[in-house]
Amino acid sequence: MTARDEDRARALYAERDADAEWAARWSADNPVARFAAEGRLRGLRALLPDLTARFGPPSGWRVLEAGVGSGGLLPWLRDEAGVPEDRLAGIDLSGDRILAAARALPRADVRPGSAAELPWPSASFEIVVASTLFSSVLDPDLRSRIAGECLRVLAPGGVVLWYDMRDDFLLAGVFRRLAKPAEDWLGRGEIARLFPGCTLRLRRATLFLPLARPLLSVSPALARAAEAVKPFLRGHYLGLVIKPGGDVG
Repeated sequence: MTARDEDRARALYAERDADAEWAARWSADNPVARFAAEGRLRGLRALLPDLTARFGPPSGWRVLEAGVGSGGLLPWLRDEAGVPEDRLAGIDLSGDRILAAARALPRADVRPGSAAELPWPSASFEIVVASTLFSSVLDPDLRSRIAGECLRVLAPGGVVLWYDMRDDFLLAGVFRRLAKPAEDWLGRGEIARLFPGCTLRLRRATLFLPLARPLLSVSPALARAAEAVKPFLRGHYLGLVIKPGGDVG
């Protein structure tokens, strides 16, 4: 990762940290943020049987979260999925966030640094978590380098556990241009380009949040129903990007 790339990423962090509206939008007290988080966790729970069939019991998994922030999904993988903390790893550009992650996960291997230059050997992990990572990376070449590093550190047959905004739905381009701070959403074609030779097992997830907000103000049940019965209204992809190799397809 070049110094310019790092400067751009740090500037994005600073923009978000200084944006009180953005912080309030993703606070745990915000009903829209809670709705999104709860839906994401339901989707992740549904993936656990597949992951167990691939890799055996979670006690033996090795998991890296790229762009882990202050902990990301690692506490959930420890507490609910049952992955031992000392088999978890994470990396993030933000030193402050990594310090928070280290406090939350004292036995995990969390390090400051760039996801484009992962400091672990090849084939070190069964699972690499990429949760809203790639939509925050605006430079296509940098996205490609991060994807390549994710694949490098995966064992054959390993998976990228993917959750991120998608752009292949009606009016996505309009809403993406209005996003603040800037984001770059990814359709299936772009994900396939980033991970050549991999199998994509992705499903649409999470009711598109600009639509969820007014529905939640009327009734949480209405928002959940819209998410359940109208897949085309879901604004994210969630699932697995599967590296070739291994015993399970």
